[in-house]
Amino acid sequence: MKERLDLYPVNNSILNDAIDRIVVKLHGLNKKNGAKTFLCTGAGANGGTTTVALNIAISLAEAGWKTVFLDCDLRKDQRFKRIGTEAKTSLTGFLTGEVSDYNNIIYNTSVDNLDYVFSGEKNENPVRLLCNAKMETLLSRLKKSYDFVIIDTPPVSITNDAEILIPVVDKYLIVVCMNETTKKQLVDSRIQLGDYEKKFAGIVANKLGIMQYKGAVKDFDYFSKKNLLKKQNDAIERKKGK
Repeated sequence: MKERLDLYPVNNSILNDAIDRIVVKLHGLNKKNGAKTFLCTGAGANGGTTTVALNIAISLAEAGWKTVFLDCDLRKDQRFKRIGTEAKTSLTGFLTGEVSDYNNIIYNTSVDNLDYVFSGEKNENPVRLLCNAKMETLLSRLKKSYDFVIIDTPPVSITNDAEILIPVVDKYLIVVCMNETTKKQLVDSRIQLGDYEKKFAGIVANKLGIMQYKGAVKDFDYFSKKNLLKKQNDAIERKKGK
C-alpha cells in the first residue's frame, strides 16, 4: 500500500481569498465549456508556480471536487519538491514503462478529495518523455476519473515542456512573480504560446505585497472579523451621538 501524502493547506485568510478567486474562475470555465484539465506554467524562474498550482488543487478538493495534482516538472529531483514522502512509483516510471498501471502512481493525500502524482526522479530527456503517447493516455484517463486535473510544469520561458502538454489540456495559466518577472519574459511567454490563445485562462500575479494586493483588490478585507467589529462599533457610536 502506498504511503499517504500529508499536505498542509494555507491558513492565511488573505492568501486563501486570492486562491479562491482563481478557483472561481476555473469553476466558471468548467461549467461554461467543461474544462477539467488546467496547466500552470511560469513566465520566469522562482515564480512560485508549484505553490500556486498545489493550493488551487487543495482549494478545489476542499470545495468537494475530486481533484488530482499532476507534477510534470521532470527537471527537478524530488528532494527539491518540499514533499516529505518518497515516491516509490511516479509519472516518470509510468512514461518509461517501469509502471504499467497508472493507478499505481496515484497517491492519496491528507486532504479529502485530493490525489497526487509525483514527477519522479530528475530525467535527462523530459521533452521526449512528455511527448510519449502514454502521457496523452494518462491525461485522458485522469480526466474521466476526476472533476479537476491540475498540472504543474516548469516555466515556459526556460523550457518548452508546457508547450508540449498545452495541446492536450483544456486551459492553461501563466504565473508571474511581482517585482521579479520582467515584462519581456511575460510578453515572450505569451508570444511563444500564441498558437493556443483559445486555451489561455489568465495570468496569476504571485508574491504581491499587502499594499499591492490592496491596490488590486479594493476592500479585500471588508468581511474580516476585525473590520466588521470596527464597523459595528462605529455604528454604535454614531447612534449614541444622535
